[in-house]
Amino acid sequence: GQVIISAGQSPGPLFVIDSGRCAVSVRGRQIAFLEAGECFGEISLLSGEPRTADVVAFTICNLFLIPALSILPIMQNNPLQPSVDVERLQRAGVILSHCSSACKEDMAGRVRPVIANAGDVLIRQGVSGRSLFFIEHGSCEVQVDGQQVRTLSSGDCFGEVSLM
Repeated sequence: GQVIISAGQSPGPLFVIDSGRCAVSVRGRQIAFLEAGECFGEISLLSGEPRTADVVAFTICNLFLIPALSILPIMQNNPLQPSVDVERLQRAGVILSHCSSACKEDMAGRVRPVIANAGDVLIRQGVSGRSLFFIEHGSCEVQVDGQQVRTLSSGDCFGEVSLM
């Protein structure tokens, strides 16, 4: 029953669940359960906006806390090709609010667009990844052991766990 993050809180760290189960609620309505290997806090961390949901420990949980300033170097060291401008990233809501203008320019220079068609696999369970994906438009299915567990859409990101 311990509250881990609350909607409206200032942006903070990313959390990865090592063990246990967390309940996610928006405006008092439970929308999901998260389990070992899943993360939360990424929306606020990457957008710089206040937290969008409440996350409460549903069982005893062990969590990894990853400070916001630890994520930026991962993104900066990712060898991506330049091709996206800062305005486009800002419209997608993925710039960290504490970044300087130079940092934002640098991040924009490291991002490259990926066009995925229906049915394309972008990340495969159990395979190490080297990319963090931000969905500009469209949606993606998240599957665990072949079962759909979530649908991600514009403004969501994925791939952060495989980078750690």
